[in-house]
Amino acid sequence: MKKILKRIGAFAVLGVIMAQSLTAQNKPAGVKAQAATEVAGSDIEEIPPEVSDAEKNAATIEVRDSYYVERRSYGTKRIDGTKPEYVVRLNETGIGVFKNVDWLVAGLDYRYRHEYRYNDLRRPNATAVTGPNGVQPETDTPVLLRTRLFLKVENILDPFRVTVEVEDARRYPFWNPADDPTKNQRQPPYARDDRDFNSVEPIQAFGELYFKNLFGYDRPLHVRVGRQAFEFLDRRLIGLNEWRNTTNTFQGVRTTIGQEKNNWYLELLAFQPLVRYLDKLDQPQGKQWFYGAILSIQEWSQVATIQPYYLGLQQDGQSPTKENPELLQRDFQNIHTAGIRAYAVLGKSGFDYDVSYTNQWGTDALRANAQERNQNAFYATAELGYTFNHSWKPRLGAFYGYVSGDLDRNDQTQNRFNRLFGFARPWSSHDYFQLENLNTPKIVLEFEPFEKLKIDTAYAQYWVASPKDRWNNSGILNTASAAGNVNTDTKIGDEYNLRIRYPFPHLKVNVGYAYFKPGSYTTKFLRGGDSHFAYLEVSAVLLEKAN
Repeated sequence: MKKILKRIGAFAVLGVIMAQSLTAQNKPAGVKAQAATEVAGSDIEEIPPEVSDAEKNAATIEVRDSYYVERRSYGTKRIDGTKPEYVVRLNETGIGVFKNVDWLVAGLDYRYRHEYRYNDLRRPNATAVTGPNGVQPETDTPVLLRTRLFLKVENILDPFRVTVEVEDARRYPFWNPADDPTKNQRQPPYARDDRDFNSVEPIQAFGELYFKNLFGYDRPLHVRVGRQAFEFLDRRLIGLNEWRNTTNTFQGVRTTIGQEKNNWYLELLAFQPLVRYLDKLDQPQGKQWFYGAILSIQEWSQVATIQPYYLGLQQDGQSPTKENPELLQRDFQNIHTAGIRAYAVLGKSGFDYDVSYTNQWGTDALRANAQERNQNAFYATAELGYTFNHSWKPRLGAFYGYVSGDLDRNDQTQNRFNRLFGFARPWSSHDYFQLENLNTPKIVLEFEPFEKLKIDTAYAQYWVASPKDRWNNSGILNTASAAGNVNTDTKIGDEYNLRIRYPFPHLKVNVGYAYFKPGSYTTKFLRGGDSHFAYLEVSAVLLEKAN
């Protein structure tokens, strides 16, 4: 634990030194001379008021209320776990009885999704584990239900704040082995799993210390301790997994210096990931720590928001035992992940971009007592978009992502990238891929033909980065035998998808369809046949902000 804190501390000190120099360079009019002035003869700090419009107009330098620029890259918008989209401060609802309740943020959300999946490649076929053609694919029509309740107390007890969020996630129908022990497990409905089930779970329960001006005017400090759910960067390394029925959760400490609208802010993390149980409280297992630091530099956000980051994952190896069969099979690992991301919307040019590069190193082992292997992996992404000057706001985007896979399972180096806790969508609408062994270009078109009606469509191609490594979501674990036979097939397939979204009052509707055509890699090692996926998703929220 001391080593973990030292690593976070070193990164934090370096980040604060860099960021403080940025702060010193950019003081807005009316606040430029000092962020706070001390009252003579006392220790009380007087915080100056917001810069007035008159001061802004008279300023000789540009004054910006916020340095934050929202990215336009496809599917990368970060959800703020401390204030999800379905919650609102009660005095902003327009409900008379709540007009003075500015200290309670609350929300209740219910999501219903009905799916149609034909030849789902994530599921084993009922009549053949592998083997291409001539096998009738299965059709699965699950209903996924998720309910969330959020409560946050702030202002009235400052600097102390409290947040609680409870989630209940279920899928119907499902197979219960006790009711039908002879059922073919390869046919729907399928048994329960932690992707879709997590009964009445407190996904967030934390206390918070909040100091609004500790690091300068309107540059706060947040220290949150307890059970938390969050996502950072472009969600590929740390995500809530909003599409999935269940949520990634952690137990530990999150410290935030600054906030999104500042010219810089810093996130420090030290957590134990929680294992999702179907019917009991989620808990950490063994010695597993996830820690890191993420710095966002927004001084030049009109041309580039720059985000350097370091993340560490340290865990012991373990296997299920007779005494404790719920233990997960887990490798010993001590993995370091560092990278940088830059993105921007380039003024009125219509262009936007989002690029990242991430390197991974450390120690990876097959099992607790196996010979250790070195970790040497990376991934890179790049997206360039253009928004046309048209009432429909059409945006055309070109994306490319490359994630390394293992080159030789028999050597002492692991080249497969460890996905950490990132999301699976929008790599694929079918949810077929994750952040490992992937080589994919994608073309995206987004537009808004009517106010609030959002439509997007995309075409993507998928190859494995290493033909000797696995395609995990399909269950293809290895394509090279122990003798080292070489596989040259790399094309997984092509996907086309379409999504339509519209928000009614208190109700959001999301309708989508995706088609997947398998390539030679899939037909050789899994099975042939096209995949079809369609869904209707409706989300109802109890409270909304008044117009």
